[in-house]
Amino acid sequence: MNDTIIMFLTARGEDYSHVAAYDAGADDYVTKPFSPRELVSRVKAVFRRIEKQNLFAERKYIQIKNLNIDIDLQATIY
Repeated sequence: MNDTIIMFLTARGEDYSHVAAYDAGADDYVTKPFSPRELVSRVKAVFRRIEKQNLFAERKYIQIKNLNIDIDLQATIY
């Protein structure tokens, strides 16, 4: 699974541009003008979707003696 998030931030608002972006693998498409709060909310929404998908995926751990490191753990944006 590729964990790269692809968000298009663009002035192009035509339907075909949206469709092309999503067909190319975009996770979200944001058309200008947008507020910084909207952008942060959209990024958080993408992370929530990824976290939900990871709940059902097999977790991977690195174990060193009594220390377990979850290499799939997602960071939280504040």
